[in-house]
Amino acid sequence: MRLCMETGTFQRHPMEKALAEIRRAGYRYVELNPDLFKPHEATRTDIKRLKELLDENGLRPAAVLPLYSLANPDESARLEAVEKWKRSIRASKELGAEKLTSEMTGDPKEPGRSRDAFKRSMDALVPLLEEADLTVCFEPHPGDFIESSNGAVDLIREIGSPQVAYLYCMPHTFYLGDDIRRMIVYAGATLGHVHVGDTLRPDRIIQAGAGGRPHNHMIPGWGEVDFEAGLAALKSIGYDGYLSAALFSHLDEPTNAARETREKVEEMLSKLG
Repeated sequence: MRLCMETGTFQRHPMEKALAEIRRAGYRYVELNPDLFKPHEATRTDIKRLKELLDENGLRPAAVLPLYSLANPDESARLEAVEKWKRSIRASKELGAEKLTSEMTGDPKEPGRSRDAFKRSMDALVPLLEEADLTVCFEPHPGDFIESSNGAVDLIREIGSPQVAYLYCMPHTFYLGDDIRRMIVYAGATLGHVHVGDTLRPDRIIQAGAGGRPHNHMIPGWGEVDFEAGLAALKSIGYDGYLSAALFSHLDEPTNAARETREKVEEMLSKLG
């Protein structure tokens, strides 16, 4: 397993500063969040400059994270998202990214139509992913048309393509299901990427305003996710992909949060052998 930093943690910095701080915190791989890099808008000049910045900081692009609504029940909006995804796949390939990551991005009020829309979008994108030799890993997000881990895994298995995999997001654990170990084992070989971060249980978070699905993205150990059980489950299924730190609860001190997360995860992995 390799540690990675999701650049959204550094979204208050320009890209140049963000990458320098990520390297200073001890990381060698980055997942490029749309707060700092919108792949569908990237020109060849933009990509060339980003590659130079990554090289200058000794960083590799583990993943690019586009966020366009592939499961939108509105057909015109879905088709627009598909076109943005096509440009994002080409940009990710040119950048040299290993994969793409994303959310399922549907309408929780229309889960059936969202599910059908997602599958139609995958029908359109899988050939391009195959041509680019890229995999995209999708996570079910709190408040999306699928929230459960097993439900998302089942949908990805229905797609039936090695180019489409599952992303387990640890900060979403208490929406995804009851047992982190069982969810990871159930995902098995379908699992292609992991987001790392801690959270309190939703009923222990004070939420201002109506709506939303309260959760945190904190340093491991600050919340109630059972990281030792999660990492042990990842080891048991032979997972050898990225553990990408997504620490949006620490935007005020991202470098310190990134460094502390790396040290804690490295310590837990060392104990696992």
